[in-house]
Amino acid sequence: MPSERSDQRSDAVLLAGVAADDASALDALIARHWSPLTVFIARMTGSVEAAEDAVQEAFCRLWERRRFWKGEGSVSGLLFRLARNVAISEHRHLDAEARAAWAAGESLPRHAEPAELPNDVLRASLERAIAALPPRRREVFLLRAVHDLSYKEIAGVLDSYKMAIPPYYLDLINWDDPEDPIRLQALAAPAELVAAPEER
Repeated sequence: MPSERSDQRSDAVLLAGVAADDASALDALIARHWSPLTVFIARMTGSVEAAEDAVQEAFCRLWERRRFWKGEGSVSGLLFRLARNVAISEHRHLDAEARAAWAAGESLPRHAEPAELPNDVLRASLERAIAALPPRRREVFLLRAVHDLSYKEIAGVLDSYKMAIPPYYLDLINWDDPEDPIRLQALAAPAELVAAPEER
């Protein structure tokens, strides 16, 4: 994992530096975003090793295509999208290899199991609940709750539509009141987050 350095430049300034061939700007982005990207991809793939490979490849692609990135949107959202796309591509590649090996009667080695987290009952329950979510809902939850991306950034990461709640409604929500009527109408209740069998 890259060492943490406290570069005070904003992500947008760092991305502009990367576009101008500033390797120190890339180093600063790696130091700032490596851990959250790796955690997200590890939860997505089930493998810390695969996650680190995907994140490394995402930063390589960022550097290789540095002159083509526009300053629109968040750099964090861009990096999550790059890493996610790399992980999906690698997953598809491994699936294709596994199918070919199965057809040939061979077996391929799997990625190593993820490292054990601290033995905390609450944490384990939360991890099981998150793992039980359908894949797309799990990604949205992790990007929002763990990595603090905005819904617009999440839509960009997942290549989906923007959230349908107008910003002025979000401003009216009393986040301290779980029974706030606008909140109840605009956001899904926990029971609505449980996937029906046909959604799995």
